[in-house]
Amino acid sequence: MSFFDLEQFISWISNNPDWALAIVFAIAFIESLAVVGLLMPGWLLLVGVGVLIGTGNINFYLASLFCFAGAVIGEYLSFLVGVHYQQKVHNWRVFKRHPEWLANTEHFFQRFGIISIALGRFIGPVRAFVPLLAGMSSMPALRFQITNILSALVWAPVYLTPGVIIGASVQLEPQVRWIILSNLVVIVISLWFLFSFIKAKLKFSSLKVLVSFSVFCTSLLFLIMGKYHQQFLELVSVFLSIVNQ
Repeated sequence: MSFFDLEQFISWISNNPDWALAIVFAIAFIESLAVVGLLMPGWLLLVGVGVLIGTGNINFYLASLFCFAGAVIGEYLSFLVGVHYQQKVHNWRVFKRHPEWLANTEHFFQRFGIISIALGRFIGPVRAFVPLLAGMSSMPALRFQITNILSALVWAPVYLTPGVIIGASVQLEPQVRWIILSNLVVIVISLWFLFSFIKAKLKFSSLKVLVSFSVFCTSLLFLIMGKYHQQFLELVSVFLSIVNQ
């Protein structure tokens, strides 16, 4: 089985349900490891797991629990590696070939401090290195672990949710499904741009804020009041029933 073939991955887990939760743990664990996490298409795979949750093959809360445990243990192990090796990490072959990886993460870590541990979970380029930098900076282990646990509690269900929505949408006609899912993607992206522009406080950014807000409102109104609002409400209902089962 190729871990880079999402369709094959979903098929394999569907045929081996006893392994599902162990796979969820392993994905979250490996993705949270320093350097190694770069090689794991974790988001893609966890979306695949989310699809199985959405189709009723895996329990949402159990999957979130195993995802949470894998992420916490993986990031703490990366933290301990940083504590042990300290500045020797800069001499690793991978960082001599790609010094910008550590440099960018150091800038991110210095800018956000302990909050970077939580933010880093959701930002691909630095995710695999923030716990390592935290260990190298001699951050107290208790402070790191508290932030690690609290952020993982949010990260685990959030990472699984897109796949759950996709899985729940299988009841809809293909054309309707992709129209609704596409609008949901537009809503998320426009919100991300909106908050980014507001936070950056860039000159002449008011137009960008207006455009992002307009796109967000248009997509949201389309889902709530448009041609497919009934199907959207059905999708929301199915999603809530899956999460609450």
